Amino acid sequence: VATLTGGFYYLPDPIGVSQVIAAEGSTAGGTAVTVQGTNFATGATVSFGGIYATSVSVVSDQVITCTTPAHYKGTVDVRVDVP
Repeated sequence: VATLTGGFYYLPDPIGVSQVIAAEGSTAGGTAVTVQGTNFATGATVSFGGIYATSVSVVSDQVITCTTPAHYKGTVDVRVDVP
């Protein structure tokens, strides 16, 4: 019998973002937002145009709530990262 220690690595399922509820808000930030998607996990972070949201709460593996940061006017990408 032979064993290769550490010979295989399992990747986590990919994260997906499908919808942002409250698709607009003040440049001052402070808008409550719900992010819907797949494979969210405890410790997730959410950013709007590269600036991190506050009060991030992973409600389930498909729902995160958070508060938008201040940002200049315009459309931005919404990104979710999990540890």
